[in-house]
Amino acid sequence: MNASRALLVGSIATAALAALGALGALGALGCSHPAQAQANPSETGTTNNNKVVVNRTRARVSQVPRTLTYQATVLAARDTVVSAAAGGRLDALLAERGDVVRAGTPLARLRDAEARAATEGAMAAAVSAEARLAGARDPAKSPEVLAAEEALRVAADARRRNESLATQGSVSEQDLIRSRSGEEQARAQRDAALAQARVASASVAQSRAALRQSRAALADYTLRAPFDGVVLERLVEIGEMVSPGAPVLRVVDSSALRVVFEVGQHEAGRIALGQQVELEGARAQITRLSPGLTGEARTRAVEARIDPAPPSLLPGARVAVRVFLDEREDVVIVPKTAVRSDGSVARVWVVRDGHIAEWLPEVVRRAGDDVHLRPQGGIADGAEVVIDPPRELRDGMQVAP
Repeated sequence: MNASRALLVGSIATAALAALGALGALGALGCSHPAQAQANPSETGTTNNNKVVVNRTRARVSQVPRTLTYQATVLAARDTVVSAAAGGRLDALLAERGDVVRAGTPLARLRDAEARAATEGAMAAAVSAEARLAGARDPAKSPEVLAAEEALRVAADARRRNESLATQGSVSEQDLIRSRSGEEQARAQRDAALAQARVASASVAQSRAALRQSRAALADYTLRAPFDGVVLERLVEIGEMVSPGAPVLRVVDSSALRVVFEVGQHEAGRIALGQQVELEGARAQITRLSPGLTGEARTRAVEARIDPAPPSLLPGARVAVRVFLDEREDVVIVPKTAVRSDGSVARVWVVRDGHIAEWLPEVVRRAGDDVHLRPQGGIADGAEVVIDPPRELRDGMQVAP
């Protein structure tokens, strides 16, 4: 009996301890801080009331110069494809892509054995022709002509002396005739020597011309840089046969850059010399305009000089350019952190009546930390826009105060 009572008392005590433990757990749960179950309202995201918490700023409307945007190509100040003037096998490439070259620097050489032999033959012919004139530039000053002139002078003196003596009866008629005949022969010899000298002089001129032509032909087998610049492309390989006029290398002068673009017929009249142009990290000024519209698309060619050109801008690049007109327009200015770009689509989230409204604006231009947007969709000065929008932000979401 006593044993049964003791067992009953132990069971009741155990049940009481269990009940007290359960009550303690419930009390601890009821006393926990309610903020631990809610989102921190200082962070963006959705609260337990399904309201999104976002950072906001105010857009402003301002007037800025109106711009027109075009796709343009960046070109070097000078861009030349160096072609072969002669034909033959390419024996040597003396410059590679990226090499900086000076005007006149040899870039490539074609096989020139035949042209070199022809030049050597022309040089030998010129030397031989000049030797016949003994270096005299004037045919009348050649040694043969000078010797004939001296013989003629001596014969003329003899004739005059005999004529003087003949008046005194000191010279026979036969000696007088002989002296006169000697002078005529000397004159004929002088004339013949002068004629031969003139032929030799003409031969020298022809030989020199042939030598110049041969040297020019030989020079055509060496391709040289047309100006100071950089080798942009190599278009052939060593050992290939190159035809006259075939492109071999491309050299550009990237010390100054320019952009070229086409303007449609309806906007062509709004473009003028001297207008400022903005592109990626640089500014330019319009320096050339075609005087009329060309091509099937009826466009006007425009060229603008970039000054200074940033190192990141390379010849051949395609860039967007904005031409500043002598007009002004209203734009909505927001921080760049308020614009999310998904490909070519720009998205801005506006807070209206406590809700998120998605806006797909047209970007006019990006200016430093700001973005200029076309004022469409009823966006007024001072409208609230979301900055650093969370990825889960959707149109129509309710905004926490």
